[in-house]
Parts: sequence; C-alpha cells; structure tokens
Amino acid sequence: TLYVADVPGAATATVPVARLKHAADWDPEPYAWERQARLFRRETSIALRPVAVEIERLTTKLAPFAHLTGTGAITLTDAQVNALRNYVQSGGVLLIDPCGGSKPFNDSIRAQLLAKAFADKPPAEIATDHPLLAGRGDGLTQIARPQVRPFVFRALGQKFPKLQILESGDRRLVTFGYS
Repeated sequence: TLYVADVPGAATATVPVARLKHAADWDPEPYAWERQARLFRRETSIALRPVAVEIERLTTKLAPFAHLTGTGAITLTDAQVNALRNYVQSGGVLLIDPCGGSKPFNDSIRAQLLAKAFADKPPAEIATDHPLLAGRGDGLTQIARPQVRPFVFRALGQKFPKLQILESGDRRLVTFGYS
C-alpha cells in the first residue's frame, strides 16, 4: 500500500527538510515526503519535518537538507542560483531529483544550476562502495542499484539511473540523474 500509518509517541529528534518551491511543478508527488517521513521515523525514531520554502529564502539554519524536484524544465533566477550555491557552501545537503526520470528537468538543472553555481567541479557517478549507497552505518541500507518505477526505467531507455554526487570536503550536492 502507499499509505503508511503515522508512528505514535515522541521522536528522538526532528530534522527539517526544505522542499524547494519554484515556478514550475515543484510538488509533483504531494504525499511522498509525508510517506517517507513516516517510513524514516519507523526505521530510525527520527522525525522529518518537510517545510515548503522559496529557493531564495533557503538557509542551513532553516534546514540542513533540501530537496529540489520537478517534472519539466525549470528556469532559475540568478538569485535562486546564488541561494543554492550559498546553501551548499554553508554545509547544506541538496538533493536534486528529476521526478519520473524527467530529462527536461535534469537538463535544465545541469545547464542553469550546475554550470553556473558548481562549474568548478561537475558531479560524478557515485561508486557503489560510497557510504551513501553501501549501507555502512547504523540505520543505513545498501542501495547500490536504485529501485525505480517501471515507467521511469522505460523513460530512461531500459537503463537504471546513475546516482551522481558533487563532493567538496564536508560540502555535498547530491543529484539523482542519468547520463
């Protein structure tokens, strides 16, 4: 079932997650974060608190983790590109998700955000032994081969998407993309 019951009782901690609003379809899966927060809390006792935020207002004080998603091409302003660069440089983790394997979203992010804000170091494919994928550590699961919906697999030409990451010291920009 897609429904996940809420977990009763108090969480051991609460982590805010910035869900980044933009002019295009920024919320293509409205229930996804509520569902994922319940699954995460069930597995870790940590509550995730999704918060919708305009990109220009994003700071690490607001949330240490941010999610940028969409289903079609987006246009980012210079202020939005600067806010995202500053967020990552301040230690924030940014997950970029081309929802449903959206090539237009993926391409627009690469052309506008990655080329402008992170041109000095392009994202690279995450090795399957990277801690994010290898499941090393308490509460982590091995996910070296991503699971995707069948229509995403077909949209990507029967290939599994390649997870990519941009890392620089303790600063990380993580993008779920494909080449």
